[in-house]
Amino acid sequence: MKNSLINFFFFIIIAFFFSACSIPFLNAQGNAGLSIKSTPKATVFLDGKYLGATPFFDEKIKPGDYTLKLIPESGVGNTWESQIKLVPGVMTVVSRELGETFETSSGYVLSMEKATQKDQTNLLVVTIPDGAIVSVDGEPKDFSPITVDNVSPADHTILVSSPGYIDKSFNTNLIQGYKLTASVQLAKNTALIQQENKIATESGKIITDKEEEDTLKPTEEETKETVGADLKPPYVLVQETPTGWLNVRKEANTKEDNIIKKIYPGDKYKYLDSNESGWYQIELDTEEKGWVSAKYVKLIED
Repeated sequence: MKNSLINFFFFIIIAFFFSACSIPFLNAQGNAGLSIKSTPKATVFLDGKYLGATPFFDEKIKPGDYTLKLIPESGVGNTWESQIKLVPGVMTVVSRELGETFETSSGYVLSMEKATQKDQTNLLVVTIPDGAIVSVDGEPKDFSPITVDNVSPADHTILVSSPGYIDKSFNTNLIQGYKLTASVQLAKNTALIQQENKIATESGKIITDKEEEDTLKPTEEETKETVGADLKPPYVLVQETPTGWLNVRKEANTKEDNIIKKIYPGDKYKYLDSNESGWYQIELDTEEKGWVSAKYVKLIED
């Protein structure tokens, strides 16, 4: 009878999670939880160890940093692999739609960690592509990556959208004293892109030689000189980004109102410093200092 009751409540918890797409909070000390769902069904590996198949649920995992890998069982779909951090007393939630390619795949990872102050409730949203619009309960906040401070501890609906991509929406419960981190990937809207290309082709017109000459002239962006072309090492080289630019921030974080300027792929800037959180400090052409994400730059040391 006791075992039957335990199994009953276990399945109730799982059913609640997968119907609400929310992030549950555990109270079991010392253990971390991991809940995964995927479309299509996938095999789950944690640090190379086979755990089973999706939907997957385990609330007794040792906390720590892991490599999570999902392989579609049908062979149709793109294998997904990512680093995740499992926190004591917290259920980390993973949801993936495994498309044929990485660009047509989508999903999110929700995790929590203690906030710097016990009375705070914070939300951090990072996205692929960068610069997506983040809305909370229908209210647009800003472009990602974004940190929203002092959110009410309650259930909230998060919507992430970007032109040319399929929107991603999910519900989550924010808890006082914790920061929720949502890592969201949007899938490219291939049907929309194909339709736009078709319309552009069908609406093309015959242009005169003068019009063709004007059309072929390089744009202002194409003719701009590369910043720091003659710079000597050490310097950082800006790589390609999903948005076509990279934000330089006054402080090494993604808080609102922290952006100094935009810099572009191919530009070089003098390297000044780095930190353990994956940020590089650079010197701008105005001799002003700023921080950029190491994810989108390459450090050239010699």
